[in-house]
Amino acid sequence: MTNNNIENTFADILSFKPLIDKAGNLHSPAKIEEWLMEIGTTIRCDSIHLIGFKPLSPTAYQHHVIGPNHLIMEDTLNLDAAYENCKESHTPYAIKVKGSEYGLMVPLRGVSGIVGCVLITSDSYIDSRQQEWHWSILGLHLLQALKRSFSKDKIKITKRERDCILWASEGKTSWEISQILGISERTVNFHLNNCIEKTNSANRQQAIVKYLFNHTL
Repeated sequence: MTNNNIENTFADILSFKPLIDKAGNLHSPAKIEEWLMEIGTTIRCDSIHLIGFKPLSPTAYQHHVIGPNHLIMEDTLNLDAAYENCKESHTPYAIKVKGSEYGLMVPLRGVSGIVGCVLITSDSYIDSRQQEWHWSILGLHLLQALKRSFSKDKIKITKRERDCILWASEGKTSWEISQILGISERTVNFHLNNCIEKTNSANRQQAIVKYLFNHTL
């Protein structure tokens, strides 16, 4: 009995190695979805969806759902609840998903600035303890791939805009920034207004928060 358990565990690790080796080349949602399908075949489930969350501010986040019928999944799930669970818990939990007998949500942690979870669906019972073991191995690689995809969404600002908003984040006024950078106060306000527009913010303070969250991931 003991030998069989050891052999089965070793076989599982070997089956994941090609998937882990492939993970370093995942740079797009399409490649991540392809990878998820391979994992689904390995662990014998119907489907796997990845839900990734990137904080934009203390109260807002950007999300991506990757997997088959992902638009249906977004309508079905309570994303706010999923986000809170991802931030607070490591423990898989059962979830009801329309059209599937069993659903299991597994929080993923391990990459600074991004949290996520995988939603596994199946017509047969899903062992949450086994899935927790699987994703303790795969989750970090999946979040790293997701982070590479998110990096393409960084807010693009010019060097001078960056200088102005970073000094503003230090509490400097437009006049003080103008003295530090050797430009006019009017030019500082022009750059900061560009930052407000590019971050889709209502004011300077919100632009600072969005920029800092976006560029520290």
